[in-house]
Amino acid sequence: MNIVYLIGNGFDINLGLKTQYCDFYSYYIQSPHSDKSNPNIGKLKDELKSFLQKDPELCCQKEYVKWADLEIALGKYTKEFNSIDDFQAIYYDLYDNLADYIEQEEARITNYENFTQLNKDFISPERHLPLLDSNTIQDYNKGWENYSQWNIDIITFNYTSTIEKLLGYQNKQLSLGNNRFGHPVYVNSIKHIHGTVNEHMLLGVNDISQISNESLKDNSRLQNIIMKPQTNRMLKGLIDSQCENIIRSSNLICLFGLSLGDTDNIWWELIGKQLKRADFRIIYFVKGSEISRRRFHLIGDKEVELKEYLLSKSGLTAEEKSSALDKIFIGYNTKIFHLNKK
Repeated sequence: MNIVYLIGNGFDINLGLKTQYCDFYSYYIQSPHSDKSNPNIGKLKDELKSFLQKDPELCCQKEYVKWADLEIALGKYTKEFNSIDDFQAIYYDLYDNLADYIEQEEARITNYENFTQLNKDFISPERHLPLLDSNTIQDYNKGWENYSQWNIDIITFNYTSTIEKLLGYQNKQLSLGNNRFGHPVYVNSIKHIHGTVNEHMLLGVNDISQISNESLKDNSRLQNIIMKPQTNRMLKGLIDSQCENIIRSSNLICLFGLSLGDTDNIWWELIGKQLKRADFRIIYFVKGSEISRRRFHLIGDKEVELKEYLLSKSGLTAEEKSSALDKIFIGYNTKIFHLNKK
C-alpha cells in the first residue's frame, strides 16, 4: 500500500513556530531595506503595515483578502510595475527576508527529542477519525493486508526541515514500525515541492492567470521568477515529476495543515483526478473553530462543507464530484500530529 502525506504550514504551527504570513509581515516591516535607493520597497512595506493595522484578523481567513495570501497578492501586485527589474527588486527583498525569518523560526527548536514520536500517526492516520470512518478505512486497507511492505511518501509544502528532524530521516528509507497486519512500514522519501530556505525556495503563483500585469505576464523572465511550476521546470530537478508520480501511485492520501490555496491548484487538480480510481481514498485533516458537543449536528454540516471545498479545487465535473464523495474522509480538529512536548 502506498500512503502519501501532503503537509502544510499547520504542521510547523503545531510545533509552536510563528510561520503564518502575518507573523512574517511584522518582521519584514521592521527589517532594513536591502536597497535604500529603491522607493518601491518602502512602498510595499507601507502597504503591508496598513494592511496589518486595519484588521490583523484577516490573516487568518481561508479566503483571499488582499495580503492574507502572500503568493496570490504578489501576482496581483505585479500590476504596480512597468518593468520586470522593478518587480524583481522588491520580490528578492521580500524573498530573502522570508527565508531569513523562516530560518530563524526553525532555529528556535533546539531539541527535537523533546517532542512525542509521530510514527503511529503516520502508520495509522485513520485512528484519528470518527469510529465509523476509521472502520471504513481499515476495511479498505485490508486490500493490502498481505503486502509484505507498506510505503509512505511525504510531500511537504513547507520551507522548513522539521519533519525530517522529528522522524530522524536522512535521505534514505526509514522504518517507522509495523502496521496492524504485522508488516513493516517505511518512509521512502520526503519531498519539498517548494524547496527549502537554503535551496530552491519557491514563492509565487500557480499559472499565468494569477499574474495581473497584462503587459508583463507573458514574459519568460517574470514567469521564471513567480510561476512555481515554471520555476521547477527551469531548475530541472524533476521534483514536479517525482511528486506527480508519487501521487498517481498512491492508494491513500492524507492532507494536513494545508489551506488548499489557489497558487497550488496544479496539485489539488492532480489529486482530484485520482478520485476517479477505485483504489484511492483521501483523509482531509482540518483545524477550525471548535464545535460544541451540544451542537453535534453541526459536525455533519462541517464535513459536507469541507468535502465540497476540497472538491471545488479538484477540476472534476459535477457527476465526478458526486461519485467521489464517499472516497473522502474528514478529520476535523483531531489530535493527529499534535506535537506535545514529552
